[in-house]
Amino acid sequence: LADFIQQETAEKVSSSPFYSLCLDKSNDATKNAQVIVCVCLFDCDQGYFCERVLCLATLCDWPTGKHIFEFVQARMEECHVSFDNLCSLTADGAAAICKAHKLGELNYFQESCTQKLFMFHCFAHQEVLASKASMKTMDEVESLVKKSINAVNTSKINKLRFATLCEMGSKMHNVLLNYNPIHWLSFNNCAQRLVELQEKLIEVLTTISPELAQKLQDSAVHRCLLSLKEFLPKLASVNLELQKSQLTIFDSFEVIDTFRMTITDIVLHLQEEQDFSVFNELSQFLVCQDESVQQKVCSTVTEYLKILSEDLENCFSEGNFFRQYTTLVPFNSTGLTSLTASKLTALQNRLASFASVNLTRLKYLMLQMRNDARLKAYFSQPGVTVQEFWSNVYLFAEIYKPLAKVTLLFLSLFPTMVLWERAFSALHFLKRKYQSCLTKANLEAPLIVSQETHEPADFPFKELLNFCNFSY
Repeated sequence: LADFIQQETAEKVSSSPFYSLCLDKSNDATKNAQVIVCVCLFDCDQGYFCERVLCLATLCDWPTGKHIFEFVQARMEECHVSFDNLCSLTADGAAAICKAHKLGELNYFQESCTQKLFMFHCFAHQEVLASKASMKTMDEVESLVKKSINAVNTSKINKLRFATLCEMGSKMHNVLLNYNPIHWLSFNNCAQRLVELQEKLIEVLTTISPELAQKLQDSAVHRCLLSLKEFLPKLASVNLELQKSQLTIFDSFEVIDTFRMTITDIVLHLQEEQDFSVFNELSQFLVCQDESVQQKVCSTVTEYLKILSEDLENCFSEGNFFRQYTTLVPFNSTGLTSLTASKLTALQNRLASFASVNLTRLKYLMLQMRNDARLKAYFSQPGVTVQEFWSNVYLFAEIYKPLAKVTLLFLSLFPTMVLWERAFSALHFLKRKYQSCLTKANLEAPLIVSQETHEPADFPFKELLNFCNFSY
């Protein structure tokens, strides 16, 4: 079954006008480095876009970017998938993949392709984004929390004492007792739990380290933690927005850009008026504090938000390009005619390396489609998505095919990280402590099958039977 799905995927990739790759690297239960290779493509036979797990590449110890490229390339060749119609690569941000923001082994893929690829960090790794920003600005707060938790964890007696001070049967203290020094501010609502358990933590620290207990009671420290407690759920909501179904690359960048505008607005209120109204609990606490505490908290929170905004801008810089071409969404409020000469030139320059794309009549076709009553009526029907509209235009409206092909390229880019996060959850479930001796083939096969999205009624059982008969 896995062999059939893998071969079917390879055939769909070869017949699709474009496809995208996503590479996600992690260690399995036996500490072996694995890369799951996912593809996003337009299925010409079925007329819709689909995402699939193509294969699994097991890496060597301490792999470099070059090693990752070589192992992935070898597995793709075994699956008979070429780079000819590859349009985009997305990486998970791991050090070996995106080292020093130079996109690591992604550059090796680019060197193997004649077309200029679109390259992305994966969307909405909220813990990484929040931690990177906070570690640059709230180092005093972070250092204090680390020392406090370490002081509790170094003694089993103190650890048990802190646990007994928490509600019986509650797991709220587990994040603090087993905290992750990298993601401590955002992982599993850690900041919120720290605020809720602060008094109990101070009670234990009073006998272990009175100095740490005193610092943890500092007004500025407490207020900074309150701001994080209230802000991080906003970051989490953005993460959820980016995982919705039927999302396009345009939608993803719009969500990110809107969130950045929200951050800018908050920073403006903090800088000009010291207005903390967006932080309900924090504003109530600051009312009765002296001006020096208010200024310190305002400065720290402002710097934190600024750097977070910069991180979002750096990680998703490709959005500056895509925001120019939301006009490719048919019959939107701005209209297809708003593609100016400069934007058209920029689009032609960016896609010039894709030999199958013809942009010479793009402006004319956009104007013609704008006045096509039949297509406008079709798009206005309830339930017709952008993906479905352009799929049918590509398959059945020959006159608009060059325009549809450009849009299919953009719609073939990975807009979410749902598939590969789900796939790695399946990987860790399949290869675990009590089932750690699976071979590479016997690990890859159930992983591919587990991520198959065919409905039972739609699965091509006759083709599968023919495939099995041919194989044996």
